[in-house]
Amino acid sequence: MRLVINKNKLRLFFQIGLGLTLGLPILYMLIFSLINAGDNEHLDYLISVFPIHFSNSIKLVFWSVFFSLIISTYLACTFSLTNLWAKKLIKPLSYLPLGIPLYISCFVYEGIFSYSSPISTFFRETMSFDITKIIHFDSAIQVGFIFSLYLSPYLTMPLTKAIESVGAGQWPVAKTMGLTTTEVVLKILIPSCIPWIIGGAIIISMETLADFGGVTAFNYDTLTTSIYTAWSGLFSLALAIKISFILLLLAAMLFFFEYRLNHKKQYSVLGSTFMAHPPIHLSISQNIFLLIPIILYFSIAIILPLVSLVSMADALAWPALQLIEELTLDSFSIATTAALAITIFSLIHLSVYARIKNISIEIIKRIGLFGYTLPGPIIAVAMIGVFAMLREYITVIPTSGIPLLLAGLLFRFVYIAISNIESSLKRIPPGLKNSASIYLGSKWQLIKNLYFPFMKKSIPMAFLFVFIEVIKELPITLILKPFGTNTLATKIYEYTTEGEWEKAAQLSIILLVVLIPMSLIFNSVENKRHHNE
Repeated sequence: MRLVINKNKLRLFFQIGLGLTLGLPILYMLIFSLINAGDNEHLDYLISVFPIHFSNSIKLVFWSVFFSLIISTYLACTFSLTNLWAKKLIKPLSYLPLGIPLYISCFVYEGIFSYSSPISTFFRETMSFDITKIIHFDSAIQVGFIFSLYLSPYLTMPLTKAIESVGAGQWPVAKTMGLTTTEVVLKILIPSCIPWIIGGAIIISMETLADFGGVTAFNYDTLTTSIYTAWSGLFSLALAIKISFILLLLAAMLFFFEYRLNHKKQYSVLGSTFMAHPPIHLSISQNIFLLIPIILYFSIAIILPLVSLVSMADALAWPALQLIEELTLDSFSIATTAALAITIFSLIHLSVYARIKNISIEIIKRIGLFGYTLPGPIIAVAMIGVFAMLREYITVIPTSGIPLLLAGLLFRFVYIAISNIESSLKRIPPGLKNSASIYLGSKWQLIKNLYFPFMKKSIPMAFLFVFIEVIKELPITLILKPFGTNTLATKIYEYTTEGEWEKAAQLSIILLVVLIPMSLIFNSVENKRHHNE
């Protein structure tokens, strides 16, 4: 009995300690904000400008999620339920937009539809029509549409495998009950996939809220630009942190909603329950009809930006090969190290929080995972403050360099690694857990024979997911990178701020050459999980 009590106390100690450690940047911002609560400097900014930026952020999130739902639902249902022509070739392409960072795609689209661009000139000269009066990227609808082109894969991936899993068991039963194909999709499949839909929508919302490069390219003011203006323009860190707490509030709402949803919904058990053959067989005309929107999507999301980048980059000589090698090597080194560290930390996190006894521990856990909703500049500044504060007590703690950068990246991206691995564990049937706990004596046997078979595909998935996110991450790397170190992303930013758009386009092409194969590998691992998870 004493041993059990000691184990429970030890687990509680680790849960509180890990949650508080991971939540140190949040605690730092809270303490900093309380200390400066009486500071009314720039109060006029909060009153006059902040409400507009807050409204813009909410509208941008809505339209980004709205368009992403349309794109993802269409693609997921088409890939999962039909015998679409060339589906094996087309399906992997739906993951490629993940490899195109928003700060690249947005500055490219801004250039494509600028007043002096070839497209705008063509419309004015041949049709006497100014296309910039329609497409000007200063509204939430237009910016949200561009965001959805590159964020929708976060929803397409889980929704595709969810429909395939649920459809294997539900489709034959529903058809025998006399339901039409449309009724099966709308009344059975989509409602059964709500956990995956909400999970993907939450990730898209957090990506949209935290984006800085994309909205800056379009000059669309949001909370992130408001924070950056307060920090770099008004030189008020206190004001920046106060504004950032609005994002924390929105994050708390998202996490709470996700927590409530996951406790009410049951996940389908994935394994050999995927449809061997698609239930909807298309005619030639139906194939053509369904292919048109897919071709249009790939054209505007992938082909048009790539062609524009190549056209922009052709104006100047390419940079020296040595510079490209250095930037690529630094990018790979940082991304690989960060992805490995975050994946290992995620497994430790899941182990520590395997059994949560009360709501207080759940809140502590969730606070430590808020980083994914916060803009990079605030995370970087908070991390610098945390390390400086800790250094006063532990002098060996560095205040710059790779450890600081890795800490910032871990705080930012640990949530997506944990959610990827945790989604596999949630599909273990409760009965199987109970049986395994009886017949498998030790904890190691449980991990080896029960948990690991469910996680063995999700772990490399989490690693690749984080790798893709880190290698294209900009603000945290820009602020916390070691002196003399540059990545492809930070160099692209330097060129764009200096007005050297051609050089930025050249390095953007190199970054995409790295990211697009990673997205294809990511898709390959995703497909293999379908048969083993």
